[in-house]
Amino acid sequence: DGKPISLHKVRRVILERIGITDACHWSACEREAIITSAVDRKHKRGSKHYSGQAIDLRSGDLDAAQIANLAELLINALGDEFDVVVESTHIHIEYDPPAVI
Repeated sequence: DGKPISLHKVRRVILERIGITDACHWSACEREAIITSAVDRKHKRGSKHYSGQAIDLRSGDLDAAQIANLAELLINALGDEFDVVVESTHIHIEYDPPAVI
């Protein structure tokens, strides 16, 4: 909807990886990543967005090959502490470190 996205309450662990996220986006799509949601907007109950541990990237203007390539690049670059989920309208990235047993 064109409203600016605030990163004010986004956790540092997410902010520190925005450069990596953007580099993956350039590699897959030849343009910068566009964050469409962080702690703002409405999300599912219990969403990590509300605790500043998730962001969404625009994907509606990408083709299926670009989305698949971008998701693979993000998964490999961000590592095991992050989940990358391709949704119908966006790519969801969240900090979700494995539980220590």
